[in-house]
Amino acid sequence: MASESVTTSAPMANTGADAIERQVAEPTRKFATTRDEYYDFYEIGQTIATLRAQSERFQKVALQFPDLMLSDASFVYQELVKHCESAEIFILADTSYGSCCIDEVAAEHAQADLIIHYGHSCLSAPSRIPVLYVFGKLPAEVDRICAAFQTQFPDSASAPVLLMYDVGYHHIIGQYPVAAEVSTNLTEKLGYEKLVVAQIPTEALHVASEQPSAPAPVSETLPADCKATSATEEAPSNANCGCRSSGRTLASGNQRYGRSYALPDNAKLEDYAIFYIGADSLALSNLALTHNQCSIYNYDPTTDRITEQTPRNSKNLMKRYFMLQKAKDADVIGIVAGTLGVAHYMDVIAHIKLQIRQAGKKYYQFVMGKINVAKMANFMEIDAFVLVACPENSLIDSKEFYRPIVTPYELELSLRSDLEWTGKYITDFGQLLTEFETLPAADGSTPADSRLTAGEETDDDSPHFSLVTGKFKQNRRYHPVQLDTSDLGTGVGSLTLRNANTDVSTVMGSAAGEYLLQRSFQGLEQKLGETEAAVVEEGRRGIARGYANEKEL
Repeated sequence: MASESVTTSAPMANTGADAIERQVAEPTRKFATTRDEYYDFYEIGQTIATLRAQSERFQKVALQFPDLMLSDASFVYQELVKHCESAEIFILADTSYGSCCIDEVAAEHAQADLIIHYGHSCLSAPSRIPVLYVFGKLPAEVDRICAAFQTQFPDSASAPVLLMYDVGYHHIIGQYPVAAEVSTNLTEKLGYEKLVVAQIPTEALHVASEQPSAPAPVSETLPADCKATSATEEAPSNANCGCRSSGRTLASGNQRYGRSYALPDNAKLEDYAIFYIGADSLALSNLALTHNQCSIYNYDPTTDRITEQTPRNSKNLMKRYFMLQKAKDADVIGIVAGTLGVAHYMDVIAHIKLQIRQAGKKYYQFVMGKINVAKMANFMEIDAFVLVACPENSLIDSKEFYRPIVTPYELELSLRSDLEWTGKYITDFGQLLTEFETLPAADGSTPADSRLTAGEETDDDSPHFSLVTGKFKQNRRYHPVQLDTSDLGTGVGSLTLRNANTDVSTVMGSAAGEYLLQRSFQGLEQKLGETEAAVVEEGRRGIARGYANEKEL
């Protein structure tokens, strides 16, 4: 006897119940399991002490967690609320941009006085709200790190090395202002006298920068118990204060991407090798590009392996140079705001607009949150995009995007024909603004010597040779056009369109109009007044699963 098979048909429309009942898996990586481990990893005790010491100043505190730490957010929140009764504490939702950046927009919705940022950070200076960083404490063995360092640099007497590290290893490598285990062992016990350790101010409240056109100095962070209101104010202070109060001044040095280090007198950065401790990440990629004059060796504590970054660095530089050449051929440029909280981002955007106008090109501005291929593909009129984001999120290396995405520094080099790229690379906003004013041209002059105003134009209309296409390309110059309702055809760069009946119409010369003219499909013709009105007829009755006039099966 043949068995009968029962078939069930799936519903034609999804009710959405599967999405409601779906179980969301927690992150596979657990940073802590016991109460003491939570307190140590998230530095809850230090955070409570900071909030109590600044209780009058910080009434509303926002906690920003990355996705990997969201499962621990409730425990941290409950402990802070329990011991800080005077402060109103809340957890921020997902950031619209990278989790490494400070989400000042979300914090301002609740009028927060302080943001406590947990997890990995790009260390970009905040623009409006003070920030307290809690990086977490990634596990690593000090003996293994020192052994790997000795393996790479066996000669301790003649090895000038700059030691840098991921922010998660700050607790064992370099604690500001007191040296930690790794740096102490390398300098005092193993005799590496030429070792320079980059410092990250971990016990500081990072105040919003008020200098719009200069990089933040080394001392522009204030500890929680500092009495000074600015980094240079003379005020009573504690011994561990990082400001210049009470006559205390930090050693002069370089501060790049939140890390500070002071080289000896007459020493050059290119003479140093960089030993970076941390996994392969966006921070390491940014370090390799911005310090491309140095040999970089990456030690990953999770794998106990050392990798040299120089070969990959050269390949990345070639990719970036190719993107730069594509941007040089672009006539229409899209300015994408990849951050709304990093200091000086508005100054960088204003400078980009000025440079694009002076080059006679057209620009459009976009604020779209986290970028992806689908979002960027909606604007095919754009020839190239410039992403104004933090150093770690500004380097977009993906072949899936239909248009090149460059950094502000790359765009500056592509717009100014008098500049030559020497391989130097800058992604920090503060350093960018200073560099824009001092970039030397091929003849040795600087922008300050012959500064153009926003309304002035250059007469360089000669074509340039494109290294992308191998042909000469004529620059398309867009001029500001004044609207005149009496005669729309008198504007510079105006276009003429012809419809199916060869009727001529004139539109303003614009990038969107030119792109529309080049498209094979420009939309349906309206033919107003030419289409005969249809007779009113009775339509169908019923619902989609069965209308009244349909035959039953």
